[in-house]
Amino acid sequence: MSQKILYIRKIALGLMTGSVLLVGPSLANDEVKENPRLQHRHNVMEIVKYSLLGMKAIISGDVKDQSQFPELAASMANAASVASKMFKEDTRELEGKTDAKDKIWANWEDFSKRMDAFNSAAQELAVVAKEGDMNKNIIAFKNTAKNCKACHDEYQKEHDH
Repeated sequence: MSQKILYIRKIALGLMTGSVLLVGPSLANDEVKENPRLQHRHNVMEIVKYSLLGMKAIISGDVKDQSQFPELAASMANAASVASKMFKEDTRELEGKTDAKDKIWANWEDFSKRMDAFNSAAQELAVVAKEGDMNKNIIAFKNTAKNCKACHDEYQKEHDH
């Protein structure tokens, strides 16, 4: 197996492990039982989030190793390719914590178009990132982030970070 594939697997595993570590304390709380279907969707979106934050750190110069950028872009693209599938089930009636607004399912056509645009932008970012041109990476990154924000502004509940 190639080194690159092993490296991508390590990053994905690290991102998933980080999600589990962040979620772990909330699972121990008896007052709030997490719904596994809602948690699964949240975990996929966390991969998107942490891939985005990793690329942002490289772009800003906080992380000097730019060679990580393509793997982070690939991780985001992989999660983006399944993200819209995570929302196909109407979960308005499920109990549990979610940042998804109910209007996702009331406005499914619009939401679905936004998710498709996000996925397309993430796939393009992954392709561009393989070329290694940081100026092109920044442009593709901004386009992808713009698509994230457009959906979040409309369909994600406000919450404290």
